[in-house]
Amino acid sequence: MPRVQKTPAGAVAPRRSGPLEDRRSAPERPAGGPSLCAGAARWDGTLRAGEGRSPVFAPVRPAGQEDSVSDDDRTRWDARYREGGGAPGEPSAVLTALDPLLPRRGRALDLAGGAGRHALWLARRGLDVTLADISEVGLGVARTAAAREGLALRTVALDVERDPLPAGPWDLLLIFYFLERRLAACAAELAPGGHLVVVHPTRSNLLRHAHPSARWLLDDGELPGLLGEALEVVRYEEGWLEEGHHEARLVARRPGVAAPPR
Repeated sequence: MPRVQKTPAGAVAPRRSGPLEDRRSAPERPAGGPSLCAGAARWDGTLRAGEGRSPVFAPVRPAGQEDSVSDDDRTRWDARYREGGGAPGEPSAVLTALDPLLPRRGRALDLAGGAGRHALWLARRGLDVTLADISEVGLGVARTAAAREGLALRTVALDVERDPLPAGPWDLLLIFYFLERRLAACAAELAPGGHLVVVHPTRSNLLRHAHPSARWLLDDGELPGLLGEALEVVRYEEGWLEEGHHEARLVARRPGVAAPPR
């Protein structure tokens, strides 16, 4: 399959990543809320579709079932993190390869970041990190790991289908293996000079993998078009990238000058 890239001169190409794992590749739960990015879905390590709803693509749920679905999501994810041995896991090599492009100060939000493998890496780099997720157990794993390393980490337990997300502005917003199409709305939550990082598989992934199903995948070539006019693409890559999965990977930036450190 063709591979599309937009990379500034001198930028480092992403290194080989590990397999799709955790909610880093787990059924990422719905993301969103009244303030931004409402409705999304993630998928699990067995590459089966997760639950989610979105006004764009998700099935309509009968009245009265929303609470039970959210409770099911929370129960499933809590069980997964209890079984995980209390370790947040290593950050994706896809993310760590972006180190030269990402800010080292300011506020970062890891959306549906699970047990914090990415949030902890960002905190080690000097960012003021907030980790948002539906699983209290996963957030507890992240807090324990942060305390062990002496890192400051804010955690927010929320059902992002219904609850507002933590207020911006954010200097970095991270959305990993979590289907979110309202990226133009997300742009409004970024500070001037802030970065958005999105990684997610596309429909061509079905040529080799039955899961996740089409409803939880981006269309091929769709991701850049979801940005609207508020963000500029810093890097875009799509194709059969590492471990045999067809992914879209994007780094975008809100124009403007980042605020000086306080």
